[in-house]
Amino acid sequence: IYNYTKPPKPLTIVNNGSKNIPTSVIPLDKERCFIGKIPVIGKFIDDHFGLSTGLLFLEHPKNYLTKLFKEYNSSFILNIFTFHMIFYFSEEDLYNFYNVKENIASFAEATKSFLGLKLPSSLLQGDIKMFHNLLKRNVILEFLQIINKNIAVLINEPVIDNKQEEENSFEIFSLCKELVNKISLSCWIGNDADEYSEQLIKLLNNLDPELAFINPKSLIFTILSNKSREKRSLSELAILLEKIYSKRKDSNRHEGDMLENLHNFYESKDLDNKFEYIANDVVILHIASQANLSAALSWIFINLLQPKNKQHLNKVLEEINNVNYIIDEEKVRFEDLDPMSYTKGVVYESLRLSQQSLTLRKVLKYNNSINEDYLIPKDYYIATLLSVTNCNKDFISDPEEFLPQRYLKINDDDDDDNDNDNKKDKEYYRVTSSRSISTFGHSIHKCIGEHFAINIIKMVLIHFFSKLSLTPSFDNVNIIDTQFGAIGRSVEKCLVSYSPLS
Repeated sequence: IYNYTKPPKPLTIVNNGSKNIPTSVIPLDKERCFIGKIPVIGKFIDDHFGLSTGLLFLEHPKNYLTKLFKEYNSSFILNIFTFHMIFYFSEEDLYNFYNVKENIASFAEATKSFLGLKLPSSLLQGDIKMFHNLLKRNVILEFLQIINKNIAVLINEPVIDNKQEEENSFEIFSLCKELVNKISLSCWIGNDADEYSEQLIKLLNNLDPELAFINPKSLIFTILSNKSREKRSLSELAILLEKIYSKRKDSNRHEGDMLENLHNFYESKDLDNKFEYIANDVVILHIASQANLSAALSWIFINLLQPKNKQHLNKVLEEINNVNYIIDEEKVRFEDLDPMSYTKGVVYESLRLSQQSLTLRKVLKYNNSINEDYLIPKDYYIATLLSVTNCNKDFISDPEEFLPQRYLKINDDDDDDNDNDNKKDKEYYRVTSSRSISTFGHSIHKCIGEHFAINIIKMVLIHFFSKLSLTPSFDNVNIIDTQFGAIGRSVEKCLVSYSPLS
């Protein structure tokens, strides 16, 4: 049953004589090898259900796990309510974590378990082939044409005034959420976006797990109501999408957008409830862009607009000045956007600093894939928290600093100080090739929309910085303490004043 050649050692659980160590936190090392279920120690309700450690985790996930990692200097088992989780933070363990085969420890099953607390189960049964079909290079290029035209329209309309706090200003996270909403709708519903956007956005917001990432306690109502609002919204969305597509069909109108591509994808399948499948895919696509793209774009603006980062903004502006002609062009080309390497570094560095994702895999069978000295039991979760690993000073230098040049190859960097070449080369490897630092994920966790998202961000920056002068009304911005999913949201409002460039 174990498929294991080395006899497993039993786990001896001790409290190390300290009253301050929660008994549901168990260190793992060669002397304490783990197999099977953690014995109950102390109060049943505290240890078996992990209430005490669960509440500590929810209070400040990053600080709590950082403290435990420093305390044990090893991996550890942590009960978070009813979830038994083994956390990994060392470089070797992270490498093995990302290399575990999906049939041994599943990213998909872990995603279903956790997002399933918020979303109807039908949303998590999609066909991954569909996403790959929609994000092929030639298809992406078609969508970028649509997006480029829509950004040009949106920036000249009162979209930037809709969330204003005072005249000629906007709040960054509100603006970017609205902007990404409209960009997303323009891609998958084309010319029908204007007529149906208000209805669609309301339904999609009901399904958006953003609040659950920021404040997990908000899930209590969702769970107690058996996700009734979410199920109702999904059903209404399927009916609305069927109505939109039927009107197109009756008028023999073809759009070439995602809705049409999804219909074509499912046309060959013998399905009675085709529009339910289409609605599921639309929601997943929209949530993926909304949950991460809008927040990522917000942090990119925040980082570039802070006075201390003026030198980084200047380098981005240099790249924008070389390609800003595309905002008036009918055709966007990858060869226009690809040379913006410093801007790409800004994207990666902004994501590194703002990533709050709890990266999980559900164990499907007993295995020793992470460490040969112990077995990981079935139905446990192996995990890491990116806000901890991405800011580990053992992995990169000055981890709290915003340094986009980490992501530049030596020959792409303007710095001619050859004495630092070896250091830069190691840093570049760390952030791009090792598994210690994560922005868009690794292996099966890697975001398949990375190339698409980076190009959307580049085009938004080109439009905004070519047309507007932006002045921030903030200095330092902090991520909400309780968040442990997606890209961070800010505690403070991030107001920006704007005026047209002459």
